[in-house]
Amino acid sequence: MKEKVLIPNFPLTTTFLINCTPNLVAPLLAFNYAVWKFRKPAQASLFIENLDWLLSKLSDHAKAEYLSTKKPAPKYRKCLDPDFIEQETIIHNNIVSSIDIKKVFCYTDGSASPNPGPSGAGACIFVPHTGLLVDLGASLGRGTNNTAELYALGMLLTHLTFLKKNSLVHLSTAVIFCDSQLAIRAATTSKPKTTITLTSSVSTAYKTLSSLLNVELHWIRGHAHIGGNEE
Repeated sequence: MKEKVLIPNFPLTTTFLINCTPNLVAPLLAFNYAVWKFRKPAQASLFIENLDWLLSKLSDHAKAEYLSTKKPAPKYRKCLDPDFIEQETIIHNNIVSSIDIKKVFCYTDGSASPNPGPSGAGACIFVPHTGLLVDLGASLGRGTNNTAELYALGMLLTHLTFLKKNSLVHLSTAVIFCDSQLAIRAATTSKPKTTITLTSSVSTAYKTLSSLLNVELHWIRGHAHIGGNEE
């Protein structure tokens, strides 16, 4: 029969934390752990310059250990009001309800995941009376949401110009839906303040296309279940 080993039940008064306020327990434990890292037996493998250097290191290690115990703040995602989404969808549907055979409807979007990170741009062109559908896409490497949105709009404007100049479609109006207010401002503003080269290119493409046909730029909310934007 195995002999039972009794583990002594030490009273709480034996710990230095007994009179410590709860909010100081974690910082004190983190500091003591940092000190333990630099105890005498461990110093053989550590390079220690002087007392000031050691105190600075202890402070850094204690802070890092303390922060590692804290839970990250929860991320809350905004949930759009279904009634609000429906209202915006109705506005969009009213715009595209025209049966003008010389109108083309377009959508752009760009994204980086994470932001910044791998990014890409996409655009769709719908010519209702012919059933023509053109999908455009580009892999942009590392970038931001903003640069991807700018590139998407510039890519679309350039392609529409190509279609118009080569008489591949008979258009009088391009109705463009974009979920980036920054990209829309870039196209219509002559003095860019950020991403100057890319913004200037978008502005130039917009002016070129506008000289060939009527261009309507409309902002729509992203992820609001609008078909073209989802596409």
